[in-house]
Parts: sequence; structure tokens; C-alpha cells
Amino acid sequence: MSRIGVHGTMQGSILKITDSSSVFVSKINALQDNAAWREAMWRTFYNVYIKYSVQQAKQRGFSSALTIGSFVDTALNQGASGDSGSLESVLSRSGNSTDEKTFMTNFYAKRTLIVDTNQYNQPPNGKNRVKQWSTLLSMGKTDLKDADAAVISVTNWTMK
Repeated sequence: MSRIGVHGTMQGSILKITDSSSVFVSKINALQDNAAWREAMWRTFYNVYIKYSVQQAKQRGFSSALTIGSFVDTALNQGASGDSGSLESVLSRSGNSTDEKTFMTNFYAKRTLIVDTNQYNQPPNGKNRVKQWSTLLSMGKTDLKDADAAVISVTNWTMK
């Protein structure tokens, strides 16, 4: 952080930025044309969120885009591992069914219980997103082909 001029402290596994929002945003905006910064952000995004989510899906014998997307969404919003709301923790409480639809139904139920807590989301945004994923599953849109139309059909709420 000091290399980019941003100040903050770690509170457990969460980085708390101590700069004002305007200072922080201006420092990050100044990095947008920095190729090394962009590469580092994408590499981190892939390694921390996507790679881990794909590994978790494969471990369970699942490969659908919907399951992987659901896992990435959870990891991005609640952390990949660590506290009780992380992807790792929600997965551990979702049972061990080898049937993807059954497992994901349990996963969505467990995630719904905590998604709008612990600064993960502003209620009801988290529960609404989980409902979107769950509705796509019930519609059979697990490959997410032509997902734009399907997502529009399950999005009937506004971010708060």
C-alpha cells in the first residue's frame, strides 16, 4: 500500500483504509494506466477468487458456469476463506451431496442466512443476489449461455 501512497491498517484479515474516500479514490484512479498495477489486480483476482472457486467446484465434481459464478460471487463479497461467512465456511455447511442442484440449493440457503451481515452487503442486496443465482438454477440456466436475457428476467430489484 505504501508504494501507491495509500494508508491503512489490518483488522484481522480485513484491510481498513484510513485515508479519506476522496484521497483513496484519487490514488487508485492514478494507477489506471499503470500496466503493472492492472496485471497485479487481475492476477490477484484470478488467484484469490476465480482459481479457488473453480478448485472448490471441481473438488465436489461440479463444473457448471452457474456454480462457479456463484462461488466467485461469494468469494468476492464475503472472502474466499477465513471467517464464518467466507466461501470456504459456507461450503463447509452446505452438505456433501454429489448432486449439483441439491448441493447448490443447500449452498444458497446457507448463504442467504449470512449474506447481509458483517459488512458483506447492504440489506437486501445480498439476499437479492443469492435469489438471482438460485432462480437461474431453478430455471436450468446452469451453463449461463445467453445469460443476459435470463439475468434480466431474475433481476427485479434495485441496488440500495
